[in-house]
Amino acid sequence: MSDHARSRILILDDNREITEILSDLLNSQYDCETVASGEEALERLRQREFHLLLSDITMPGMSGLETLPRAKSVSPNSVGFA
Repeated sequence: MSDHARSRILILDDNREITEILSDLLNSQYDCETVASGEEALERLRQREFHLLLSDITMPGMSGLETLPRAKSVSPNSVGFA
């Protein structure tokens, strides 16, 4: 797969070390962007489509469990949420 056609993954976690590790692991095959809150994830999903959203569950403010159904309504064409 060429670089311009790589799948996009949005990584959501309030722990910056976790997002950096996941991004570093996945960046060789996917275009990864990271966010630190559910609100930030929803805003990013309004701006562009992602093929996958990887989310922490326990976070201050909006939890991952609260974010996922909202993300699906904001970006219904996304492939999957995990």
